Amino acid sequence: MNHAATALRSGPEQLARGLPADAVADRAIDPLLTAPILPTLVRFALPNMGAMLATALAAIAETTYVGRLGVARWPRWRSYSRW
Repeated sequence: MNHAATALRSGPEQLARGLPADAVADRAIDPLLTAPILPTLVRFALPNMGAMLATALAAIAETTYVGRLGVARWPRWRSYSRW
């Protein structure tokens, strides 16, 4: 068994046994594998949630603006219906 595999399996106590420090440090560096799941997902989701909120607010603002413009009345002679 190589030193890196032993260090990754057992962790910091392997460093005291004289294994390479980079093998032990690799395990601590990667939070995707070692951090709790929910805070990691929230941290990754926050920028997307912000962008979706900004898009929704822009759509609401545009709809409100167009709604306040109202509907223009067509003159009777421009009506496309024959009735």
